[in-house]
Parts: sequence; C-alpha cells; structure tokens
Amino acid sequence: MNDIEKAIEILKRKTTIPDKHESWTDIDKAYDVAISALEAQQANRWIPVTERLPESEKEVEVTVEMHYENKTFRLTCRAFYEDGTIWSEDSGYGWGDFDDMEYDEEHGDYKISKGWFEAVTYAEEFRAIDDFVIAWRPVSEPWREEKSC
Repeated sequence: MNDIEKAIEILKRKTTIPDKHESWTDIDKAYDVAISALEAQQANRWIPVTERLPESEKEVEVTVEMHYENKTFRLTCRAFYEDGTIWSEDSGYGWGDFDDMEYDEEHGDYKISKGWFEAVTYAEEFRAIDDFVIAWRPVSEPWREEKSC
C-alpha cells in the first residue's frame, strides 16, 4: 500500500471532532473532498511497466524513452498495449494495413503482435512504438459540463 492509499484509508475512518466553528457536516464534507482529491491523484499516477501493464487495447498515456548517441530523451503520447493473444477480427482496431503479423491457417486470421502501439485520436492509423515504453497512466475522461439543478 503506497502513502496515498494509506491516507485514503485513514481519512475514510473520519475520526476528527469538529471545533466550535464547524459542524459534523463540515467535517464530513472536508473528508470527502480530501478523499476525492487523493483518489484522483492516485488514479492519475504513472505506473512503471515493470510494476504492471494496462489491459490489452486500453488507450493510455505512456512515457517513451529514446536513446540517440549519448543522449536519452523522454516524451509522452497516447498508446495502447497488445498482449499477443488477440486476433485481428476480435480487435477494436483496424489492422488491415499493418504488416507485422503472421497469418494462422488453422484459425483463418492474424494474431496481433505483442507490443506497444501509438494511438492516433482523429484517424484510424497507428504504428508500433520502436523505443522503450517505461511507464503508463490511464487517460482521463473527457471534460463534461456540469448540469445545474
């Protein structure tokens, strides 16, 4: 359990007593705000690929490390991971123009190669990431206008 997870567990117990300018409702609201902020921070943390990988075909943000001559560069991009178990006909992506797969006669389909692929938001194109993906994090949900009561 990391520090944020531990803090969330402690805060969820809500053991503070209100002072003379506060009510129990104020304390409850403060705890709920703190818990929500910590949960959001936890959900948005970078996860090293050595710790775990995302589920296959789930779009995430990745940190890519590139090595050129005596320099190392890091950048981020949207990507998805393929675990090497999905057939092209079962994939959520169109693999028709991708030529790095082997045809399986018995199954009558192509098994998608294991690896990372850069996702392109406004086009149906993507490509394999040839450099080193070292960490990933979930992509946040798109902004939505709050409805007023």
